[in-house]
Formats: sequence, structure tokens, C-alpha cells
Amino acid sequence: MAKDKKNKAENPLKGGKDEATTVKKKKGALADPAAGDMFKMADNLGALIIVDAQEYEKDFVTENGPSNIIRGDITVLTEEDGKTRLKDPVEYTNTIIFGTAVVASLKSMVGSGQLVVGVVGQGVKKAGKNAPWLLEAASDKQKKIAQAFLDE
Repeated sequence: MAKDKKNKAENPLKGGKDEATTVKKKKGALADPAAGDMFKMADNLGALIIVDAQEYEKDFVTENGPSNIIRGDITVLTEEDGKTRLKDPVEYTNTIIFGTAVVASLKSMVGSGQLVVGVVGQGVKKAGKNAPWLLEAASDKQKKIAQAFLDE
């Protein structure tokens, strides 16, 4: 009695025969895809924030045309007065950060592992344009608020 031989199917991607492979199963809970949080500069004008700049993306497609962005996490530590510490800081994860001046101030920090502390500000409006969003330097007192949060 002859043994049956199975023909292996050709795999055009490998340029040869398909071969069985063993897949290691990973244990853990399954999660839905994560959507980024929406951080709005206008809602946080004057607030002290910490930014973890994780990724720079050039020519990100927006409804107003391409724009350079930073992806990262933002933690809002104070009210809009920049002094009154929030009882429960507000965290925005995997958010997109827009604004030419803000992106420029964060770009060098991408991937550095350093956190940026600053105050959401707004520059002077020019004819036909909106006032630019800025990330202004935090005062020594504000830096102490940020450090106290990180030390908790």
C-alpha cells in the first residue's frame, strides 16, 4: 500500500513551498484599538501641563492641509490660572498636538525620555491669521508643582 504524499502549495511571496510554522500563543487580555484623546489648547489656556513628546510626524493630513504634529501624552496639572493645582490632574494619552510654535518647541524632545513642563499660552494675532498657540516656560513655583506631581 502506497503512502499518500501531500503536495505543498506554492507561495509566491516566498518563492517556494509553504511550510508549516509554529505560532506561539501570547497570554493576556484582548483590547480594542486605542483612539487618541483630544487635547484642545483653547480649553487649557494658562494651564500648567507636562508633555511626553513621543513621535514627530511631518505633513500630517488635516482638513486644512498638511501640518507637522507631535504625538504624545499630556497631563494638565492646574486650572487656567496656572497656580491652582487640580485635585485630579487630567491626562490625555496618545493625543495629537498641533500648532507650529508648539510643535517646534517639542520636536527636539521627541524620544528623549524627558518630560516637558510648560504653560499653554497664545501669541500675538497677525492680520488674517489666528494667534499662535505657544508652550511658555514654567516659573520655578510651577516647576515645583510639576515635580510634586511626578514624585507622588
